Amino acid sequence: MKTNKFLQRVITQSSRFISVIVAVVLMMPVVTFSQTIDLGTASNFAVLAAAGISNTGITSLTGDIGSYPTGTITGFPPGTFTGTNQLNNEIAHQAMLDLNTAYLDAAGRTGTAIGSELGGIALTSGVYNSAATFAITGTLTLNGNATDIFIFQAGSTLITATDSRVTLNGVLWTNVFWQVGSSSTLGVNSVFEGTIMANTSITANTGATIHGRLLAGAVTVSGAVVLNANSALPVELTSFTAELKNNAVELNWNTSTEVNNYGFEIERSNLNNNFDKIGFVKGSGNSNSAKDYFFTDKLTLSGKYFYRLKQIDNDGAFEYSKVVETDFKLLQSFELSQNYPNPFNPTTRISYSIPLDSRVELLIYGITGELVKSLVNEYQTAGIYTIDFNAADLSSGIYFYKITANDFLQIKKMSVIK
Repeated sequence: MKTNKFLQRVITQSSRFISVIVAVVLMMPVVTFSQTIDLGTASNFAVLAAAGISNTGITSLTGDIGSYPTGTITGFPPGTFTGTNQLNNEIAHQAMLDLNTAYLDAAGRTGTAIGSELGGIALTSGVYNSAATFAITGTLTLNGNATDIFIFQAGSTLITATDSRVTLNGVLWTNVFWQVGSSSTLGVNSVFEGTIMANTSITANTGATIHGRLLAGAVTVSGAVVLNANSALPVELTSFTAELKNNAVELNWNTSTEVNNYGFEIERSNLNNNFDKIGFVKGSGNSNSAKDYFFTDKLTLSGKYFYRLKQIDNDGAFEYSKVVETDFKLLQSFELSQNYPNPFNPTTRISYSIPLDSRVELLIYGITGELVKSLVNEYQTAGIYTIDFNAADLSSGIYFYKITANDFLQIKKMSVIK
């Protein structure tokens, strides 16, 4: 089945989503098999759902959980997860948009038809399809290396039997993808590897161990399930933040360890449109000490912006960070704020904003009009500025501070009390 109805259900918030759902989203803009399927903004998710997540047993998830557009998340506790809860928000929405691209890409790859029973056989990298069902009874072995990619296309269902296993020999689970036209069921005490994208439903039964992510129209976690969606890349990102500074957004991030880290592409999205690359910061290669990075994005239009990092290994493998957002409001007018504290002894702060690049003078005058001190006399770019003023060498009394910038002039009063 190569027609993805999932996004349509997400957008229309279909009432047909009456089952419990667990999903994780992928994104893939290329169509050549030599490249993997991009997990997009869902790379941090263990579970992501359209209509909700429900757990009925002692389930342990490593990664974020989330739902969009009308979902609920229940059963945690007794289940646990390591990550954040993204419920019906912009981050989950973007992940759902990425899902549609990923599903269609996986479904659209040209594959080799094989038998429906995968248990008891070994495969090398490739795209494999079955018009109806893939079943795993016993052990499926995938042989290769860390760059080999496996895509399985099931026209209808994926079913793994009790105690069945998917075994990886040199292969990373992050490069194994299961695109399922209808539903998937993971058997009791089974071991499964890879990301499932099922158009209708997924059921993970008691004792299942999953190294990967679950993605579907509806998924039920019904027992002692362990799902590990840790990144396979050896770069540990400890923080990623966005901060408004003047007429720009400053992105800061930190790593605690790095192995073969080529660098970070910085990507930006506005109002949930597609992410675009806006810059690159070189990584530290190999490091076992903390590293700090930053990037400044100068903006010219007000609005809400979303940012993510694409961490790239030296061998070309990559993974996305979480998404951070900021609401940027472009300065509209010149403004001089009242100093704080006021009265003061001996220091105070003076803030002002300029909506466009200007020559700025900020001067301090005494009560009789004499010039006491020049704090600023330079050309400055548009932004918000704060100046510390130390009046230790001045006597108590009333003083005035005046700003001029282009045609703007304003004067305010301050008091020094000693």
